[in-house]
Amino acid sequence: MSKPAPTSNEVMTTYFTRQPIFSSDYSVWGYELLFSTAQGHELDALVDMGPSDPDTRSTITSLCEAGKMICVDFRQNALSALPPDKTIIIVPDQKHSNDMEMVFTLLRRRGYKVAVEIDFYSSMQDSSAPLADYVLVNSELLSLEQVEEIAGESDTIGAHVIARHIQDRFQLAETREAGCSLFQGPFFAIPENLDRREMTSHEASRFRLLQIIEHPSGDFDELAHTIQNDAALSYRLLTYLNSAAFSFPDKINTIKQAVVLLGWKQLRRWLRIIVFTDLNPDVRTEELLITALKRAKFFETLARERPTGTEPDSLFLLGLFSMLESILEMPMQDIVGRLPLEQDLKDALLGRDTPNTIWLTLATAYELASWDTIDATLSELGIAPDAAATAYTAALEWADAFTRNAAG
Repeated sequence: MSKPAPTSNEVMTTYFTRQPIFSSDYSVWGYELLFSTAQGHELDALVDMGPSDPDTRSTITSLCEAGKMICVDFRQNALSALPPDKTIIIVPDQKHSNDMEMVFTLLRRRGYKVAVEIDFYSSMQDSSAPLADYVLVNSELLSLEQVEEIAGESDTIGAHVIARHIQDRFQLAETREAGCSLFQGPFFAIPENLDRREMTSHEASRFRLLQIIEHPSGDFDELAHTIQNDAALSYRLLTYLNSAAFSFPDKINTIKQAVVLLGWKQLRRWLRIIVFTDLNPDVRTEELLITALKRAKFFETLARERPTGTEPDSLFLLGLFSMLESILEMPMQDIVGRLPLEQDLKDALLGRDTPNTIWLTLATAYELASWDTIDATLSELGIAPDAAATAYTAALEWADAFTRNAAG
């Protein structure tokens, strides 16, 4: 049971996460924004605290700049913080009434689109769904036949159907065949086929480069020469270093020039990320790469909040490599031997119980909006909820910014 909202004298921490919504080609169409408070307080008192928070507002602005749609629950949002032309307001399904028609009309007058969320279905005739621009169906609670019927009726009124809680690629194919055009759920992070395969020469070369980058006594001249001779990688790195993220007064034309301006430690940091994101640039992996980058920054930032424990730089790599099984569609046990990580971190990636496994538990809880698990995990780590909330939002914005700038 959720707790009552804190009094005005208590400090409330707002957790924020987002869940991607995909088109049928795996490109990200938009995101649903989700909010809660630490220790399970009621959200009704937070009507104006989610998107109004400066860090969260900045993230929303970032999403809009990327051209993505935003879906947000009607009772959790501060409408003044959301751009109407990019925002879809989600309302629970209720019996069709004059009051509901008025709500939809007022929202549309302000420029918003409206989505109706259907968790239980009996008939469209008694529903407010025919008033909606989008219909959200809960694939966990509705049968495939019900989803197909809703999709058919939605098509006649010109509403798009978003299938939620899609668990795997098989369920994705089913709901797409049933008539849904947009999809949300953890399916995108579940490998489609983990049959044993040989690593491609491109992938193998990237892992060799990662090993060289992380080697404590690496030969910088040799590394610079290797990167300069790799046209695609050199182009991506120099494009990023010459982007607005750095704003150097003069253009950087060589890797050696970059190390003079940044220093080897900083350049190595960006090199490892560029090499990692070059492993599989397919549109199917774009959100997986963003998730990995977000985890890396989130872990690194929180590690600095703890007086003891694994080094921030090591946890950065743990987060960075945590999505490799899905990115490469290969079993993790076939990958970890190539990673420049200590054995304890490799074991965590393999799902074994180690002191660092808890970090992956925390990341997954955030991504699935498992608020109680977030509270429990932060308590075990000894990290304050407000520190985690700030770090997660900042990591999300950082990952988005890197992806945009690295793409040129």
